[in-house]
Amino acid sequence: MKKLVSDLIVEEQREEEEAAFSDKRVVVVRRVCERFESWKEVESNTIDMMVEEDFRKELDGWKKNQDQVGETAMEIEVAIFALLVDELAMELV
Repeated sequence: MKKLVSDLIVEEQREEEEAAFSDKRVVVVRRVCERFESWKEVESNTIDMMVEEDFRKELDGWKKNQDQVGETAMEIEVAIFALLVDELAMELV
């Protein structure tokens, strides 16, 4: 969801730069809010499709960077192991 909001803001900022409004931030916030409001009328399955498409794009990006995937997996494993060791140490004290 965070990426979706970020993408919306970037898209609105691009349109804003082209239109050259004086108060960019206010206009961008207003447009993003309007788009969120318009989504209330959208079928839930449409929103699900949008989220699924966003995840698919991110997953494809990860597949292209297998080295980064391996490094990130190792970092996650080490972090989980450290948390488990800390938890065990707390129980032993």
